[in-house]
Amino acid sequence: MKSIRQTIVLATDDIWEAHNARGEMFGKESFYEIIRRNEALSANQILEAVIDELELFQTGVEPEDDVTLVVIKIVR
Repeated sequence: MKSIRQTIVLATDDIWEAHNARGEMFGKESFYEIIRRNEALSANQILEAVIDELELFQTGVEPEDDVTLVVIKIVR
């Protein structure tokens, strides 16, 4: 039997609306790409990957708002 994997991600818009020092937004595509690229990892590792890349993107800029992110992995 083939295993089934699902990744559920719940996040506030504070992630994709975050800005860097040049005023650019992180964007939904960046957010989705991180999730796709790390899909095989655990929920905690995906969460850490998103937060790490967001912090790197915002280097030198104080975050404007709190970030809420929940990652759930279902494997059966």
